[in-house]
Amino acid sequence: MPFYEYQCRSCQYYVEVMQKITDPPLRKCPSCGRMTLAKLISAPVFRLKGSGWYETDFKSDKEAKRNLAARDTEESKPAEAAKSPAKTDTPAPAPAQPAAAAASPARKRLKHASAAGSARPAGRTLGRVAIFATCYCDVSLPQVVDDLHAVLTHNDIPTRMVMQEVCCGMPKLELGDLDSVRAYKEKNIPVLAALAREGHDLLAAIPSCVLMFKQELPLMFPDDADVRLVRQRFFDPFEYLMQRQQAG
Repeated sequence: MPFYEYQCRSCQYYVEVMQKITDPPLRKCPSCGRMTLAKLISAPVFRLKGSGWYETDFKSDKEAKRNLAARDTEESKPAEAAKSPAKTDTPAPAPAQPAAAAASPARKRLKHASAAGSARPAGRTLGRVAIFATCYCDVSLPQVVDDLHAVLTHNDIPTRMVMQEVCCGMPKLELGDLDSVRAYKEKNIPVLAALAREGHDLLAAIPSCVLMFKQELPLMFPDDADVRLVRQRFFDPFEYLMQRQQAG
C-alpha cells in the first residue's frame, strides 16, 4: 500500500500514513484534534523492477555509445564493403571522450558550496539543502547536479553537497543482497542524519535514490530513529520546489 503525507493547517503537524488508494482522506489531526488535516501533494513513491532498470539508470554513457556504434557498424557493413580502400597499417585515431566521462565528479566540482546564507523555511522545507550526488550523477552525469545546484541557488536556497556518501543501496536491494544494503545504510545514514539535525533538507536528482531513503530503508529499519529522520527530511527536487511554491 502507498504512503500518503498529511499536514494540519491549524498546528502544522505532519504525519505519513499507509493507506489503500480507495481509503477516504483523513480529516482529524492527531495532534490538535481539529478537522483541518489535509493531504499533501508529493512525489509518488514507487518501485521499478525488470531488466531494463539497470540499462536505463546505471549503464554508463560510454557503454551506451559503444553499443550504438556497434549497431551502426553492422548496418553500414554492406555499403562500406563496396567502397573500402586497401588496408593499411596506420592506426585509427582514438575516439573522442564523451563530455560526461571527461568531467570531474560532482562533489569535487561543487566542494566550494557551503550552504552559507539565510535559510527561509516554507511549508515542510527548511530552506537549506544538502545534495546527495548519487553514484550515477557524481561520476557519469555531474552536470545534472550542477544544474540542480544552479536552480536552488537561483531561488535563494543555500546549498551544499553531501561530501561523504556511498551508493544508496538500491542496486543491491534489487539483487537481494541485504547485507550490502545494511552496510551502505550504516555509512550513509549517520552523515545524512547529522546534516538533517543541522537544519538541512536532503535532495537527490535520481528518483531511485530518493525512493531508497524515503521508503525502502524505513521499511527495512523501522525502529532506527536516524532512518526516520532522514526519511522526513528527504525530498525529490520537484517535490521540494513545489512545496516551497505552494507555501509562498
